[in-house]
Amino acid sequence: MQVVIRLQPRDLANIRFSISPVAHLLLGAVPDSPYPVARRWWRRVRRDAPAAAAPVVELLQAKPMFTPDFLTPPIALDPRRPAPSIADELDLIRAAGRARVERELSSYDDLPDPPRVVRALRDGGREVDRLADGVYALYRSCLADDWPDIERRLRADLAYRAGVLAERGVEAMLDSLAPGQVDHSALTVSGGCRHPGRAEVAMDGRGFLLSANGFLDDSWAFSIGPWQQPFLAYPTLREAEPPAARRAGDPLAVLIGRGRAAALRAVGPGCTTGELAARLAVSAPTASVQATALREAGLLASARDGREVVHTVTALGAGLLLANPAPGSALLRR
Repeated sequence: MQVVIRLQPRDLANIRFSISPVAHLLLGAVPDSPYPVARRWWRRVRRDAPAAAAPVVELLQAKPMFTPDFLTPPIALDPRRPAPSIADELDLIRAAGRARVERELSSYDDLPDPPRVVRALRDGGREVDRLADGVYALYRSCLADDWPDIERRLRADLAYRAGVLAERGVEAMLDSLAPGQVDHSALTVSGGCRHPGRAEVAMDGRGFLLSANGFLDDSWAFSIGPWQQPFLAYPTLREAEPPAARRAGDPLAVLIGRGRAAALRAVGPGCTTGELAARLAVSAPTASVQATALREAGLLASARDGREVVHTVTALGAGLLLANPAPGSALLRR
C-alpha cells in the first residue's frame, strides 16, 4: 500500500540515521513475511532458531505487520563513537517501563486468542528480560554470522545518503530514497506501519531516524508511536551483480588497484590509520599512503580526532563499494 508521510519543517531539521540488527531480526523472523528477501533469509536459518527464541517468533507471528515499539528502540549513529551494537538495543528493550509495555500490548486485544507471550508480558515479572534474552538468542544463532556483511552494505548505503544530504540538501536525500515521491511537506512510499489500513501518517515535529534495512525490497517499515522518535526503515541500494568474467576476483581492484580496493573495503564504518594498518596487515606508513590516495580520489574523508586521524568512506566511495561487491558477498541474493 502507498503511505503518505506528512512532514513538518522541524522534522526535516531533525533527520538522523541508524543501523539496527534488532530491526532486521524482527522483520526477518516471520514465516509469512511480506518481504521476499526476509522470507529467503528465514527459510535458510529458521532450523537454527533456538528454543529460547520461541516467544519472540510467536509474538511476531501473531501480527506479522505489527511489532511493539519497545522492541525497536531507535539509536542514532554518532560518527565519534562505534556503531550501536545489539547489546545497546537490548539494554533499551529491558528498560521499557511497565506502563509502556502494557499500552503497546493493547494492540493484540483484537485477536481472539492472544499469544501466551503477550499474557506473560502482562503478568510482569522478568518477562521483558526473558523476551530480550530470546532476541539475543535468535541473533546469535541466526544472524550473527551474516551481520558483518549486512552491516557493510548498510554502511555503504548510509554513506551515500549522507553524501547526498551534505552535497544537495534534505529534499534530494529524501528523493534518493523515494524517487519522484517527495515534496516539501510529504514523502510517499510503499510500506506498512503499526496501523496497516492507514494511508497517511502525520509527523509531529520530533524528527525521525532513517534506518537502511537489507531485508526490505521495495517497501518501507515504520515504527511511529508516542513513546520514542519515529523510526523509518527503508530498503538499501542493491549491489550490482558482477559480470561472470569478473566474479572470481575483486571487481573493485580492476578499477582502482588491489591495494587501494583492499584499503577502501577495510575502512568499513570508519577507522584510524593504525586500525587500517592492522586490518590490512601492513605498516602504518603503507596504510597512510593508501588512505591518502583514496582521499585524493574523493573516496575517503579524513578528520583529526585528538592525536589520531579517522577515515570514513565518502558518498563516491560508497557508490563504488555498492557497484563492485567483494567476491562471495551474495548474502542477500540467496
